[in-house]
Amino acid sequence: MKKTEDTKIIAFATLKGGVGKTTLSFNIGCMLANTGHRVLMIDADPQSNLTSDFNYDIYSKDMPTIRFILEEQFEQPKPEGLVINEPIEGLKNLDLIGNTMWSYLTEETLSARSYREKILLNYFNENENFFREYDYIIFDCNPGIGLVNQNVFTLADKILLISDPDVNSARGSDLFIKMWNLKKEPTSPLKIEGLIMNNMEKTNISNDLKEYLSTHELFKLVTFETSIPHTTSFKDAASNNVPLFMLKKSGSGIASAKVALSNLIEEMKEREVL
Repeated sequence: MKKTEDTKIIAFATLKGGVGKTTLSFNIGCMLANTGHRVLMIDADPQSNLTSDFNYDIYSKDMPTIRFILEEQFEQPKPEGLVINEPIEGLKNLDLIGNTMWSYLTEETLSARSYREKILLNYFNENENFFREYDYIIFDCNPGIGLVNQNVFTLADKILLISDPDVNSARGSDLFIKMWNLKKEPTSPLKIEGLIMNNMEKTNISNDLKEYLSTHELFKLVTFETSIPHTTSFKDAASNNVPLFMLKKSGSGIASAKVALSNLIEEMKEREVL
């Protein structure tokens, strides 16, 4: 997509579910919007957890979603009709394209299409004047490397991987890289710009993970120094359909998680990931 230099398209990805990918994308997107950036979040996961975090009905047949772009061959929808403005009251810079469970059918639909990995890229090119108004476009992807994700990764400027404190989770990220390398066009860049360690605790497992990452050819270069600590506060915030910084509670767990998220965003900006 022909974008201004300020427009960055970020995909949050993983091969293993349950690592906190949606929680991180939700909180980072909301924090960026709260600091004055225009942010569009797009739920590309048929589990629709991001949409649920915003308190929308993920079983609705009527909600405009990303599948309206991917499945329609002849008359694709205008982006203005897909976007939900200000899905969280008070975050005026934040918009959302939600998702529903009905998008589980999209993979099957795409399998019969030609140029199926570039449908989303072509759509953004055709509507560049609309999308270039955002500073950040953040995709929450489903765990895997299917056709919907291939569309997102082909479009994205950068892919961020999420891992929890488990060596098998990190190895899953390694497998993700190898699979994406096979799927993408040979001349296209890998785009893996960062690995975020989530739900970290002071345990031997976490130490084993850090040792594994330090010996990995790519991970030792892209793993962020800032990790996100384990806390139930994220679940409390999600149950109230707000990001952590808007949760009306206090405590050491909330405080440390807020600091970690702020530090992570600053590190991302310093490394020009954001």
